[in-house]
This record gives sequence, structure tokens and C-alpha cells, in this order.
Amino acid sequence: SVELLAVAVGVLLLNGWLAKAGRVRLPRGKGLGQKVLSLGRLRWLVSTGAWATAITLIVLPLGAIFLTGLQPTWGQWGSLTFKHWGVVVQPRTLQAMGVSLALALFAALLVGAIGLMIAMTKRRWLETLADAPSAIPGTVLALALLVTFSRDVRVVAFERVAFVLALGNTFWLLLLSYVVKHLALGVRSSSDALSQADPTLGEAARLSGAGRFRAFVDGIFPQLRGALSAAVLLTFLTCVSELTMSVLLIPTGNDVLGTLLFELQSYADPGSAAVIASALLLVVLAALLVQSA
Repeated sequence: SVELLAVAVGVLLLNGWLAKAGRVRLPRGKGLGQKVLSLGRLRWLVSTGAWATAITLIVLPLGAIFLTGLQPTWGQWGSLTFKHWGVVVQPRTLQAMGVSLALALFAALLVGAIGLMIAMTKRRWLETLADAPSAIPGTVLALALLVTFSRDVRVVAFERVAFVLALGNTFWLLLLSYVVKHLALGVRSSSDALSQADPTLGEAARLSGAGRFRAFVDGIFPQLRGALSAAVLLTFLTCVSELTMSVLLIPTGNDVLGTLLFELQSYADPGSAAVIASALLLVVLAALLVQSA
């Protein structure tokens, strides 16, 4: 773990040096305009290559998962059937899906909110600190949290009142790992959006008598909504089926979708794993449709 952490620190230092060397100033409120690049005769060649890549690497694997869940028997093709989809409504699957969706949703909202607050401070060292966990391997981060919170943390105030932080073997520790791991998404999205937001709208609200909070909500926040929603959605989709940290931090006797899929595919029932994966794919597509709308 220490060796992996050293590699992550080196990558962060290199990234900071490259970012500093390539930093340019952009006019506030102008944004990045889209410029059409004419491909000429290469248009059809590029389009064909893009479609072929998308079909080969995305459509075919996802279609294979869905068709595998419709097989009458694992590994044997015949008349397709939905009888195996009953595994989706089994208590264990429903519980794992509910826990995963709840953890992913809370983690995504916290990443967006905390990331925005860190970006608003405009403290470079805070942004760098938030970026660090994203470069650390999930196993190392999970092990660090597991070691830190394996025992209850007790704080005694005034020699009378004791505050106990008991995160070990709870879903709270898993939620904390999701937030810490993906906090860079919220910080980077908020920081980039704030740098391009037009400050005159907030200033106009202040001149009209609004306080700082109201001026931010009415003048600045609407300009950040797109970037924040993208960060929240990306965090949600990443956490809903996360496996690396979940395996180490999941409370005893419980499941999330990532650990349940891994167990079914590796040891128990690959067919059921394909069905649950197909159901998860439908949930992800629904989330993408909601976000695009």
C-alpha cells in the first residue's frame, strides 16, 4: 500500500507541474465557444471508425450481457426466456440494490455540495488535498480508512461529555470512502464552472438589494447547475456498482450490487449475475435519460 501511495503522490506532483506549465487565462463569463472543424473527405472515414469502435466496445458487450440473462441455461442458447429475471425481485437482490442506490445518491450529493464549498474558498491547497484521493488506488484508500476507524474514536470534552465516532463495520464508512474517493469530481467541476461564471449577474443582484447568499443563488448558481449535475451524475453512476472499496468496507452480512455481482459471477450463478447486471444497466440508462432531459 505504501508503494502504491508513493506512485500516486508522484503522479499528483507531475500533474501539478504539467497543469501549472500549461495554464492559460480565459475571460470570465465568456466560456469556451464551440468551433466546427471541417473534416472534408475524411468525414465518412472518421464517422465509420467512431461508429465501429462504439459498436465493438460498447454495444456488443452490453448486448451480450442482456442476451446472456435471457438464456434458458447458462452457456446454452435456445429459445430466449425472462424466467431468470425473478432473481431481481429476490429479497437479497432488492436489499443490495436499495443500499447501493441510497449510498450512491448520498455520496453524489455530498460530492457536489462539498466540492462546491471547497471551490468557493479558492484555496489551492484545499483543491490539491481533495484531488489526492482520486489518484490513490481504491484498495489503498479503503485499507487506510479501515485501519483508521477499526476502533471507535473517543473525544472527551470538559472531562464530562464523551463523543464516540463508531464508523467501523458500518455503511457510514463505505459512504465516507465513496465521498473521499470522488471528491475531486465535485471540486474540479465547480472550480472550472466558477472560473467561467459571469460575475456581473451576482453584482446586479447585490445592487438590487439582495444579500450575498441570495445573489449567489439567483445570479451565480444557475450558471453552475450544468457542471454540478454532471459531477453528481458521474459520481452516482460510478458508486452504484463500485467493487474495489466495497469488498473491504462492506459491513458483515450485507451486500451492495458490486459485491453481489462479484460473488454470483465468480462463485455461485453467472446467469443471475447477468440478469442483475442487465437490470443495473437499465437503471443507468434511465439516469442518463433523466439527466439529458
